[in-house]
Amino acid sequence: MARKINKIRGEHGLNFFISYQLKKKLQALAQKYDTSLADIVRTLLKIGIPVLEGYRQAQEEAEKELGNLTKENFGHSECSEESGFDPGDSSSRFHRDSE
Repeated sequence: MARKINKIRGEHGLNFFISYQLKKKLQALAQKYDTSLADIVRTLLKIGIPVLEGYRQAQEEAEKELGNLTKENFGHSECSEESGFDPGDSSSRFHRDSE
C-alpha cells in the first residue's frame, strides 16, 4: 500500500552560501548558455552528485587496496621472533616508554 507523502511548502528548497568568485562563475555560465542561475545550479548538482559518488567509491577502494598491500608487505609474518619485534607485545626489546 502506497503511503501518501505530505509535502510542506518550501521543504524542497535549499539555501547555502558560496564565494563571490564562484557566484560570478555560475552567473557567467548562465549568461553564456542563456539560462537561469537556478538551472545552472540544478544541472551542476545533477551532474556532480554521481561524479562525487564515483569519486568517493574509488577513494574507498583505493584505501582498501592500500590497506591490503600494506598488510601483505608489512604483515606480522615479517615481524618474526628472530627480529625480537612483536607489535602486540609491550615487553619486546624495541618497546619505548612514553616520554
